[in-house]
Amino acid sequence: MRIYKDLHDYLNELEQLNLVTYIQEELSPVLEIPALIVEAVRKGLGTLLFENVKGYPGWKVVGNLFGDWRYIKLLFGENPEDIGKRILDLLKVPYGGFIEKLSLLKDVTRLSKYLPKETRSKSYKVEYVGDEVNLNIIPVFKTWPGDAGKFFTYPLVISRDPEHKIYNIGVYRIQVIGRNEALMHWQAHKRGSITEKIYREKGLT
Repeated sequence: MRIYKDLHDYLNELEQLNLVTYIQEELSPVLEIPALIVEAVRKGLGTLLFENVKGYPGWKVVGNLFGDWRYIKLLFGENPEDIGKRILDLLKVPYGGFIEKLSLLKDVTRLSKYLPKETRSKSYKVEYVGDEVNLNIIPVFKTWPGDAGKFFTYPLVISRDPEHKIYNIGVYRIQVIGRNEALMHWQAHKRGSITEKIYREKGLT
């Protein structure tokens, strides 16, 4: 399994495999670009890279990064069904002897490469707080005609429980309602919502 340095590294490999289509026509993030991405997903057309985003000079938008099972196999180095089967097999307690237990240990070791690892290397960080935040400079999508506004439709939202210091990464739809204001759409039983409730109860922001 190859570890990609960043998104550019991943896109370069997709390009070498002829899985990227470059679109130079000026298109809007309001309905136009999302419509083409939805069509690409439905028809298996591969990754789309929009090089001219209407109203957002200098921005590019990429969509359908994980178009089908070819992409998943590329990212994980094998078929996802095989990974899932091994995880399910680990849930079965072996009743055999020493050899069977060794086999289980081998599977655990193999799957450990998919677990997150702490590193001392520096990460790239850009932080905006308060009035520094300007969501209007980002080409946020309005995907459907009936949507109430623009949404980050598939963001990875990172939160940390202030009591147990446990990190959570969840996919929660975010609606942009102003320059530095947004609404988080999450269900009450989700970990992110539970964490947010703890912050409110403690008077933390």
